[in-house]
Amino acid sequence: LLLFWSAKEGKQVTLKEYVAAMPAEQDKIYYAAGDSRDRLEKMPVVTSAVNHGFDVLLCTQDVDEFMFQFMRTYHVDAVAGDSEHKGTDARDLEFANVSSADLSLATEDEKKAADEATTEHKDLIDELKGDLGDKVTDVRVAAGLGDAPATIASEGPVSLEMERRLQQSPEAGQAPKASRVLMLNAKHPVFGKLQAAKGDKERLALMGDILYNQALLVEGLPVEDPAKFAREITERICAHPNITVERAEADAIPDGEVVIATGPLTSDAMAAEIQRLCPEFDLHFYDAVAPIVTLESVDMDSAFFAS
Repeated sequence: LLLFWSAKEGKQVTLKEYVAAMPAEQDKIYYAAGDSRDRLEKMPVVTSAVNHGFDVLLCTQDVDEFMFQFMRTYHVDAVAGDSEHKGTDARDLEFANVSSADLSLATEDEKKAADEATTEHKDLIDELKGDLGDKVTDVRVAAGLGDAPATIASEGPVSLEMERRLQQSPEAGQAPKASRVLMLNAKHPVFGKLQAAKGDKERLALMGDILYNQALLVEGLPVEDPAKFAREITERICAHPNITVERAEADAIPDGEVVIATGPLTSDAMAAEIQRLCPEFDLHFYDAVAPIVTLESVDMDSAFFAS
């Protein structure tokens, strides 16, 4: 008996139950693979599928996706009709990863808008693809991404999650990698920022790199150069017209509403200032806290035993 977590139903279902609840026009069984059910539920491609009326099986076991690729299809027997219900023919339903670049669950209007945006902004898309180099095989405008500015998809036999699993194996050095595609949401305000940056090669390259790395993090994949990514985010923050960065020791609290983010390295002068404003409290700083938890409180769908 195979049971999978249903993103739409919020419970475990069999493949038979999944198929019985499918919309009439659906011809595939959709799934998403990852290490955490909570993260999978928040992925843009999963929320988009659910918002378009399609259920997604959330697979968190190492073998899930390999099993689907081995099975390839799920056979559904024919159902005889009667005076009240129309019969259905026997059919074989393919398993489809919602993170595939070749899969689109958008409406026809959404697909048409994406095609028009692709044609209209071809130069911008080509420039972004050139800036990202061999990190991606393509950059495309995607339909139906909701409130996500971009997402990473894969094309070909190796998915993003399969790549991550293979990288954990002893043969990680020889393991194949997924062909990554950066999917852009032309309806998101960030796309407008990309258009505004066109012509400024350095700025557009910076924004494209940030967008790519952000999409990787959402997919649960590691950023290839964390130090560079942190530097790029800092540059964007510093460049914001409403933000002024002052690199100096703060030893006094200005008037008005102020957010103070400080820690164990707080200077004596600043500590005295905080104590002056909060005389009834003592200041305590903790570099790290190791909580004690009970086994029953651990979600073993996300955690696992290891030596």
